[in-house]
Amino acid sequence: MALAQVGTWRAVPGRYAEFIEVCKQAQKINERLGAQVRIWQTQVGDNAGTVTYVTQHADGGAYGQFIDKINADNEWQQLIASFQRDPLAEQVQSCVAGVHSEAL
Repeated sequence: MALAQVGTWRAVPGRYAEFIEVCKQAQKINERLGAQVRIWQTQVGDNAGTVTYVTQHADGGAYGQFIDKINADNEWQQLIASFQRDPLAEQVQSCVAGVHSEAL
């Protein structure tokens, strides 16, 4: 079963463009470590303007390997530390979801 780690974020007012740049940096790192990444912006509804950052993985084993790699990656740790010092967004929601390919 494919897995997706999904995080939805609301950028700090006036800092949306900066947050998107951090998302692009994260995407490069995450893809280098084996994830497929999608970044979505909600266009309408209660969460309009939020950003959903998704890492996709072939299965639980691939997800576990990704987590091991990301936890040991210096570039990722530096990006996270920088974000924690000056948060550009607040997390609205986070989950890991499984997808049965035959349901698609």
